[in-house]
Amino acid sequence: MVCDNIKSYDIVLANGTITQATATHHADLWRALKGGTGNFGIVTRIEANTFPSGKIWTGYAYWAAWQAPKLLAAFAEFNEPANFDKYAAGIIVALGYVQKLGISAVTANLAYTKPEKWPSVFQGFNSIWRLWTTHKIQSMTESADEFERLAPTGYRQFQVTTTVKNDLPTFHAFSQIYSDRLPSVRSVKGGVWSLIFQPLSAAVTLKGDPNVLGLETRHSNDTLVIVLVSVSWLHAKDDELVHRVSREMIALGEDVARSRGTDDAYRYLNYAASGQDPFGGYGLTNQEFMRGVGRTYDPEGFFQRAKQGGFKLDIV
Repeated sequence: MVCDNIKSYDIVLANGTITQATATHHADLWRALKGGTGNFGIVTRIEANTFPSGKIWTGYAYWAAWQAPKLLAAFAEFNEPANFDKYAAGIIVALGYVQKLGISAVTANLAYTKPEKWPSVFQGFNSIWRLWTTHKIQSMTESADEFERLAPTGYRQFQVTTTVKNDLPTFHAFSQIYSDRLPSVRSVKGGVWSLIFQPLSAAVTLKGDPNVLGLETRHSNDTLVIVLVSVSWLHAKDDELVHRVSREMIALGEDVARSRGTDDAYRYLNYAASGQDPFGGYGLTNQEFMRGVGRTYDPEGFFQRAKQGGFKLDIV
């Protein structure tokens, strides 16, 4: 996790002082900032651990929508701990619909941090007939530029998320719910809808410096999967419909996950919508720890009251 590789934070506190938080200086604040967002001050500088990066193999592959069941099966198989490959990034699979073109498709971002084309860990995806692929050996910068070009500019944006265990029937249920709800939003002008699955392997989340995300409590063989509904569209008049249908997709999927025992309380903060509770997924111990840090460094709750937006610790 990126936050687990931050060595130091320079931060402006509520009383106006500037301090540095590291593993040995204000260590409680240093840890709380790894998932606690803007509840403790204004971070003005970070120092991060880095590593050399050469050419990598990465890009996007595209399949027809009817291939979704096979791709979700390949995704679930990839996520099995026995198949973990430290050079393979977690595959991001998206079921997409583009209103302007009237088409649905499935895409996957595959990335391997060695310059090796179609390594065996991705065989489950390589074996499925596809429409096309942009995969090539390139730099991280070139890969990031490709990702940026996929994001439409000048559009409205909404996303809402949940987390489940690596369970194929749960994935199929989300896919069916998504497909069933799409007809109700086909009139949304410029709509680009995505149902996205993104893995969090314990082999990754259990590494690095301590944070407050609570993922260290999961079993070392667990793979959690972030499920995200992400939408771009053009006009404000469609806001209510987009927000409602997006939340319904996630809520109905969560019902299925709970019934199967595959639900998880974690909510990835960067994807969470208003009204969701990412801190609740960190666990009570981590929540109380963050509140204690908040009372120490912001005793009057300035950042709870004056800072607009974001998720609050409710310590005022």
